[in-house]
Amino acid sequence: ETVVSRTDSSLIQALGGVIAGEASIVASLASTGSGSVELSQNAKLSGSILLSEGSWKEIRIGEQLFTPEIWKKFEEASGVVLDQAGREKLLSLAGEIRDAKVSFESAAGRDEIGELSWAQGPLEFKAKGTCEAGALALDGDMFVEKGFSALLVAAPASRKALFDADGRWTFPIRLVGKATSPEISIDADKMLAMLKEKK
Repeated sequence: ETVVSRTDSSLIQALGGVIAGEASIVASLASTGSGSVELSQNAKLSGSILLSEGSWKEIRIGEQLFTPEIWKKFEEASGVVLDQAGREKLLSLAGEIRDAKVSFESAAGRDEIGELSWAQGPLEFKAKGTCEAGALALDGDMFVEKGFSALLVAAPASRKALFDADGRWTFPIRLVGKATSPEISIDADKMLAMLKEKK
């Protein structure tokens, strides 16, 4: 059975109530077994939640991601000094998000998140992982759009060393904590390993 509906995303349990906006849900429920108990135990819900525009509730994502410690580790490892105005703009990122998508498969209290993606300011996020008993464990990447990447890093030689083939700067990210209060951070160990590899 497939269900398509539109609802206030703050009511969606899978998003932990931390995102506001009108979402579309496409979901299907399947199961196998002969009796009601077996059918219930084997039930599997899968689908996607789509949100074209919305906002984080009480989460200042810039402050979570771009801590002084992260910038210090980056600049020490790379030798690159970043544009101050660009850093401040990233730090100020708060609520508004766009083009959000969550693809999930849920069974026996465990959600497999095949894709979690959204855009925010000059940033694009993609991650995947699990949500089990309300606890998140997702890994992915954050991409800084080409124009803003060039603003942050002035020296052409540094850009060549840091950016991907599309001229974007990529950071590894982690999402942990509870679904109702996610902790989104740059994975410092992976970031430093990437810098070392590029050097």
